Amino acid sequence: MSDSYLIDTDIIIYWLKNKYPQINEKIEKIEDSCIFISSITLAELYFGAYNSSKLDDNLKPISELISEINILNFDSKSANHFGKIKTDL
Repeated sequence: MSDSYLIDTDIIIYWLKNKYPQINEKIEKIEDSCIFISSITLAELYFGAYNSSKLDDNLKPISELISEINILNFDSKSANHFGKIKTDL
């Protein structure tokens, strides 16, 4: 079984904008089926797009991204785990 990766919003933005080529190099080595983002990250990406002056330019890469990678829903069970983990931290 391959490792799976849950990628946060900042890294996704860097990847989409090719801001740091080393991030793109690492992510390109990972199979699409092993890359995940949370529904919260997706919401943050959409917020950024709708809050920008280049809406269409920012929505297009999001659409392409979500057609290629997995989205993990943040549900009540996830919220419960979050609360426990954050308490420990």
